[in-house]
This record gives sequence, C-alpha cells and structure tokens, in this order.
Amino acid sequence: MGNTKAAKYNLGCGGECVDSLNCPYEVCLHDQKDVSVRTKQAEARREKVAVLWRSGMTYTEMAKELGVQQRTIARDVAEVS
Repeated sequence: MGNTKAAKYNLGCGGECVDSLNCPYEVCLHDQKDVSVRTKQAEARREKVAVLWRSGMTYTEMAKELGVQQRTIARDVAEVS
C-alpha cells in the first residue's frame, strides 16, 4: 500500500503534468510566477482541445475526455479556430 498522503499532493499542475515529481514541462507551471496557474491550465487545455478538435472529436467527447463542460470546449474551440 503506497503513501496515500503523498499521492494526494502529487497531482501535477495541469495540462500534460499529472505527476509533480515527473513534470514534462521545462519549468513547472507552479514555478512560473508571471501568470496564474489557472491561466496556464486553461492554455494547456486549449492546446489539447485544438488537437482533439482537429482529430474529429465531438464537443461531448472532448468534454468527457478532459473533465470539463461542453461550454468550456465550445469557448476553447472558438479561440483556437
């Protein structure tokens, strides 16, 4: 049985990072002080939406995949189109 307390706090910063100890970003989103983490997470999500949209996924499929509302997907698609 692993350390559940440590796992609770090792959630990553969003986007492609789901494991803080193995972050794929050169500089962790939490360490970039010039823009809020929430803004950075939204930017990472929009990048994913762009890829998924171009691959032919529907708003419903993307929303389920990314764990957000369809309205969020619609706004993101409008921004990246």
